[in-house]
Amino acid sequence: MPRQAPSGFQQLGDDGTDSQLGDDGTDSESWPQKMQLMELMDERESGGLRLLSDLTGGGGAEKLASMLGSSAGSGLSGEAADLDHRKVLFGANAFREKEPKSYLELVWDALHDAVLIMLLVLAAVQLPTELVFGKDKSTAWIEPTALFLSVFIIVNVSSATDYVKERQFKSLAAKLNQSNKKVVVRRGEQTEVTDAEIVVGDVLAFNAHSLASLPCDGVLLSGSDVKVDESSLTGEPDPMPKTAEAPFCVSGTDVVSGSGRMLVVAVGPYSVSGKIKMAVYHDEEEDDEASPLFVKLNGIVEDVFKVGLAAAVFCFLAMVALGIVYPSFRGCGEEGCWDFLEVEWLHLIEYMLTAITVLAVAVPEGLPLAVNLALAFSSQQMMAQNNLVKHLDACETMGSATTICSDKTGTLTANRMSVRAVRVGGVTYSAAGDS
Repeated sequence: MPRQAPSGFQQLGDDGTDSQLGDDGTDSESWPQKMQLMELMDERESGGLRLLSDLTGGGGAEKLASMLGSSAGSGLSGEAADLDHRKVLFGANAFREKEPKSYLELVWDALHDAVLIMLLVLAAVQLPTELVFGKDKSTAWIEPTALFLSVFIIVNVSSATDYVKERQFKSLAAKLNQSNKKVVVRRGEQTEVTDAEIVVGDVLAFNAHSLASLPCDGVLLSGSDVKVDESSLTGEPDPMPKTAEAPFCVSGTDVVSGSGRMLVVAVGPYSVSGKIKMAVYHDEEEDDEASPLFVKLNGIVEDVFKVGLAAAVFCFLAMVALGIVYPSFRGCGEEGCWDFLEVEWLHLIEYMLTAITVLAVAVPEGLPLAVNLALAFSSQQMMAQNNLVKHLDACETMGSATTICSDKTGTLTANRMSVRAVRVGGVTYSAAGDS
């Protein structure tokens, strides 16, 4: 059964499309299939060489390039039709980016907060009740309007902060993609392209000085003293040499020495690092779990609401008992007790308004606002220190961290030695910026 595109990524085509001639005149129907190339990389450590030999008839990477309608020496032709066809057959070297939410969508999400819903319900009940039955109708609107205003401020502060952060991240990602150029061989000449423009069959030229990390999976065509840091994939700190006996280069790994050329065989979500990325981040869009701080905040407000509701019910019953029931039964005699229909209903409504007021006052409408403002201020302070926080919850998460367990090399350090001071002739010279 053919493998479908990983969930969460865009499937740009399948293998059932119309055939097309490659750069060397080969029919694309005779090209190796995407599944075969993916299996080649999956089995790179055990049976990769055997699979490569079986696939090429012992011809190795150069034969594979020819089978893919490319050339180890001159690469692809670079014609737009051929590049598009390869994206259809083998996928594009890009992931489907989630579109940032609009401002109204962020507002709608913020309005789903349980505390805000509670405040809106209280304000919606209190406003018409006070205006119709309240004693002083000139000031009846103040309390419910204050609740509405609090919700408005909370929602817009949260939405505006998230809106700005999402746009900043999208802008930074676009700038990074455009500035991070790679060198491929097309028409026999080296050409700079972005990661998204690389296709299966391209010949990628690389060296330890100009390449940040491999943008796709490939098979080494030629090279000189090529060593690759695969610690991000395997955890092993020692660089792995790439030779004809170990030619498989994995996306996401770093070239630390030498230079060479490799044939691109898998890109995007079909590459090794792409499949790992899909497995790790697949559920990110569906993760609606609230942060611990907001869980505790909602718990506090819930408890306060329960206490306030109990107090409101108690006050209402007490006022009814003392203001209506007790006076009516006090007049019971031979002629019978007080007639219920003769009750002044306005008194009962007044007691209900008092109970609603007790409940509204009990709910701390300023608490969510205070928390959101504090987190927004924290994110601005972190931005001043070059830490761009995408979600406000991250401020809370990092603020709660007491111990961080992490690998040092390449994570907390750059995995590069640098000279900080030199002592010559009895005089010590420090690097600029060192005290």
